[in-house]
Amino acid sequence: MRKPSVKYRPSISVVCPTYNSADFVLDTMATIVDQVLPPAELVVSDDGSTDDTVEKIEKFLQERRAKFSTRILKNPHGGVAPTRNAGIMAASGEWIAFLDSDDRWLPSKLSKVAEVMQKYPEVNFIYHNQERLFPSGRKSLFDHESKYNPDLPLINQLFKMNIFATSAITCKKELLVNAGLFNSKYICSEDYDLWIRMSPHIKPYVMKDVLGYYITRTENLTSSNLERTMINDIKIKTAHKDMVSYSIYFCGVLVAIAHYVFEKFGIRQDPQIDRLIKKSADILRKL
Repeated sequence: MRKPSVKYRPSISVVCPTYNSADFVLDTMATIVDQVLPPAELVVSDDGSTDDTVEKIEKFLQERRAKFSTRILKNPHGGVAPTRNAGIMAASGEWIAFLDSDDRWLPSKLSKVAEVMQKYPEVNFIYHNQERLFPSGRKSLFDHESKYNPDLPLINQLFKMNIFATSAITCKKELLVNAGLFNSKYICSEDYDLWIRMSPHIKPYVMKDVLGYYITRTENLTSSNLERTMINDIKIKTAHKDMVSYSIYFCGVLVAIAHYVFEKFGIRQDPQIDRLIKKSADILRKL
């Protein structure tokens, strides 16, 4: 395996929240241990798991002799927002790289991100494309890069849709802390609310590289989760509507409803509908 091309090792803490993740979390841990450029530390923040998630992680990291500092936080069960927040606050790194317990990275993830940090020191928020893996085995490109337009205000783009995926983000810790961290009020959408609050201060760098896998598990596709996500999406936009014009807010609400319909009925699997969604998004960007 090639050595990192960067000339320095940035202070990156990986924050991984877990909850009853024993069946799949070791695949995630392996993608951290196998990084070409190891992180400065790994903070596993457990949300009161009732299975052997923590024990499996401890044993795995010991056996693999991880070449970085590791911390495992055992929190009372409270949901992903306070669990992520505990991990962020416990992290000592200048940068936070998020990785959910069922997602995975390519071995070059952190080395590629570090190259961006070295080349663009003004940047405080880095994200990349992913490949989306479905329970059926189907794969598709999770094209975050194409959703971002550097010529338009970030807040306007975020109001139309959440263009970020947590496991694809590496950002400055101070950016997260100054924005107030994740809000547990918005289950399934706590990340979206935080990105909106952070947006006035985000200096992003968007990578076309596919550096990770977003794993879509069956329980994430249930109607109840889809409905809750749509409702929270609209609540978040309403709570922050003073940040944008009424037209941007209204279009954002329509997009939230459309996404719910497309996901619920599987319409997004039709390539023609995908093209229609992309064309509609292009029109909305010009408003």
